[in-house]
Amino acid sequence: LDGLKWKALNGNKSILRPVIGRDRLMRDPSICQGPDGTFHLVWTSSWKDRIIGYASSKDLVHWSQQDSIPVMMHEPKAKNCWAPEVFYDEASRRFYIFWATTIPGAKGIKTEGCLSESGDNHRIYCTTTRDFRKFSKTKLWFNPDFNAIDAAVVKSPINGDLIMAVKNENLEPYEKNIRITRSRSMKSFPTE
Repeated sequence: LDGLKWKALNGNKSILRPVIGRDRLMRDPSICQGPDGTFHLVWTSSWKDRIIGYASSKDLVHWSQQDSIPVMMHEPKAKNCWAPEVFYDEASRRFYIFWATTIPGAKGIKTEGCLSESGDNHRIYCTTTRDFRKFSKTKLWFNPDFNAIDAAVVKSPINGDLIMAVKNENLEPYEKNIRITRSRSMKSFPTE
């Protein structure tokens, strides 16, 4: 009630246990309420899968059957799909789902100085949907000159700009910081 004191629900037991993905993980959850009141949840379902997890709920207690969204199945070299976020874009009346993926040898991706401890070189990819049944073709969405993970978007209550925070994971030179970029549209964010 105050953001400081918390009470465990459901007898302190999980309400939603992960059942999909190679590792059956439920990491990096992101939730968004659609215009019809339905909550849509996406999450990292594995360390090395090319899918992300999905479920929906009207009340945050009772959940739909879990499903996988095959966001990178078309890319056999994709190493992972991490930290998906879901954002409802009022302008296009679409949900944007975006996440970090490393594709070794991908064209147009800067590699020098961009690797993480595990040798990953993530960029932010995205797909869109209106109904979580049909999805647009996955595309490279944010391609800065650094290893980018954990992107999140909010709409500014002041001027309506879209603000994206994204983590820079570069090791050389050592970065490990948060970068901010703004856009008037979800179609693209500037990489400078």
